[in-house]
Amino acid sequence: MRNLGLMTTSAFVQTTYTVQVLNNSFNPSAIVINLGDQITWTNSAGFHNVNGSMASFPTIVESFTSSSLGNGWTYSKTFTVIGSNSYRCDPHAGGRLLGSITVTSLLPEELTKMTVNVKDGISKLEWSTAMEDNIKSFVIQRSLNAIDFSDLNNITPNHKPSHYSYMDNMGIERNVYYRI
Repeated sequence: MRNLGLMTTSAFVQTTYTVQVLNNSFNPSAIVINLGDQITWTNSAGFHNVNGSMASFPTIVESFTSSSLGNGWTYSKTFTVIGSNSYRCDPHAGGRLLGSITVTSLLPEELTKMTVNVKDGISKLEWSTAMEDNIKSFVIQRSLNAIDFSDLNNITPNHKPSHYSYMDNMGIERNVYYRI
């Protein structure tokens, strides 16, 4: 008997946003990003840092802290948890230099169905969408250990509610895992 792994999706393009630290301000001070996006803080002048630690802000969803103080540094953080995060500059902890980051869902599509079926050693992957906004492609990946995935194919989206399928020959493998 052959075993198949469940399909999952991870369709996003990482974006990097820049926050300037200058003249006792974070610019922009409030930003909304998608899961997997990165923020790079650049300090051009002044004695500043970035402190988004859970010790300082117990209600945030993800901790981050730069170690730099002084001029001319950059600090980058990729956000991997959905939710709200506050941060501050420690030398200006009296509330003068505060910022916030809201991390939203990364999936710009709405999947209504995902299945994998096997017949005579051929896997048939099928998925349907109700929405496909901002998707560049569906990347079909395969793994034999559910950890190391390799690309099999790219499917161009229709950018409207659609049904898709892909066939893969499992060969002699007993356990195969797929993700889109």
